Amino acid sequence: LLTNADAAQRARIERVLGASNAARAEVYARVLPAAALRGDAVLGRSLYDSKCAVCHRLGGQGGEVGPALDGMGKHPAAELLAEIVDPNRSVEANYRLWLVETLDEVLVSGRMMEETERSIELLDANGARHRIERSDIAGMRRADTSVMPEGLIDDLSLQEVANLLAFLATDGKR
Repeated sequence: LLTNADAAQRARIERVLGASNAARAEVYARVLPAAALRGDAVLGRSLYDSKCAVCHRLGGQGGEVGPALDGMGKHPAAELLAEIVDPNRSVEANYRLWLVETLDEVLVSGRMMEETERSIELLDANGARHRIERSDIAGMRRADTSVMPEGLIDDLSLQEVANLLAFLATDGKR
């Protein structure tokens, strides 16, 4: 996949595969003070709905691309924040990103949902399922990265981050 002739697809693949731990550490240091702030769970819900719910389930609602977040509020806020800022720091195997290039040079990425002798099924970041026949696959690679992209909260203020953390602590009951 990294030798793809299409420069745009190759750049996309390199972005997905090339996580920068130093950059993530800088972001974490910047947003860590939010863990000590009092957040508003009601405001946090709207942030969750716009940034997280397409992929994660909480309180029985949301997507299935990422793991369910029920019970995450029991973890210290600083620990949750580290997972959000750097989703690649500890990735369960079933939530790793797969990159598949088809023979007609279409690039599909997502979480592996099903794998058989004849086909695979990926669930992309928007929650769409893609069934690809093995005979149509030019290349396939499991990345060492999470399906969750980096940078989801990089543009939030400290108060907004505190609000999101407050909502996560409610287990979706607000």
